[in-house]
Amino acid sequence: MLLRSLIILFLMIILVACASPETLKKKNQIRLPVIHFGFDSSNINTHEMFYLKDSIAALNEASKESTIVINGHTDKIGLESYNEELGLKRALAVKEVLIDLGIPPGRISTRSYGENAPLVRATDSYLRSKNRRATIEIVPAIEIIPITAILMKQ
Repeated sequence: MLLRSLIILFLMIILVACASPETLKKKNQIRLPVIHFGFDSSNINTHEMFYLKDSIAALNEASKESTIVINGHTDKIGLESYNEELGLKRALAVKEVLIDLGIPPGRISTRSYGENAPLVRATDSYLRSKNRRATIEIVPAIEIIPITAILMKQ
């Protein structure tokens, strides 16, 4: 009985882990932009601003209980600590625009990956520029079910 309960719990954890934002975007057909930045910059240019404005409808369609997570990224040039800070500045710049466009601040969280999650591993300056970005994820609210409720169904 205990083993069965543990197996059920383990499978539930696997299901939650597999429901990545990428999977959810595909299922719900929500297309979210990747915002690119210039070298050593957290300024959003006019072209990238268009993509953000275009995504507002999709972000508003997402469940009001979901969280919008903005991830800031950098290339590998510079100190890792500096890149961590720059990645956060990029995420915060996108957050500020989304708030100005009507997304409630409480629905948005930010984080920085700095140089630690490159899109492309390259020494070429053009390819390296693809790593200077902010990505947006919609993370659904997960209902927490107490373990006692699961065990009582047995």
